[in-house]
Amino acid sequence: DTATNTISGTSMASPHAAGAAVLALAANGSPSPAAVTKFLLDNASPNKLSGLGTGSPNRLLYSMAAGTPVEPVTLYVSVSSITARTTKTKSNWTAYASVSVRDSGGNAVPNATVSGSFVPGGDKSCVTASNGACDMASSALQNTKTASTTFTVKNITGSYLVYQAGQNAVSSVVIARP
Repeated sequence: DTATNTISGTSMASPHAAGAAVLALAANGSPSPAAVTKFLLDNASPNKLSGLGTGSPNRLLYSMAAGTPVEPVTLYVSVSSITARTTKTKSNWTAYASVSVRDSGGNAVPNATVSGSFVPGGDKSCVTASNGACDMASSALQNTKTASTTFTVKNITGSYLVYQAGQNAVSSVVIARP
């Protein structure tokens, strides 16, 4: 009656997740798999686990969450602004682009993955914070060889997000050497 056991891995996580999904379905028998997934993720505690493999979402599932699954709302997103800055050392310089993502209502969009490219300077990505913005830095650029770089947003992805590049206020920016 007082014994405990600590076990881990997918052999324990999958039945726990299935059981929590059944409880969510019992509260509302007709939600889509996307609604159940969103409900489970929204009610899980982030960054509570340790010793995880690469790519783990690091969520501690809470099986007794209150409420019922609600169908997720698709957000149509675009770039509202890109601001640039630079830093310089003796032989190199680095370009930075801060990208702001908004939905069609003008609201900041957190947790969106923004992919872009500095030419020259390489492909980069970042995840937006609660203010809907994130920063990317180019690879080091040589002072004597590179007068400028162009940063261009390539894609915005995330759960229930649809990127509408045609709605961007700006898609690229030329950043001059300091």
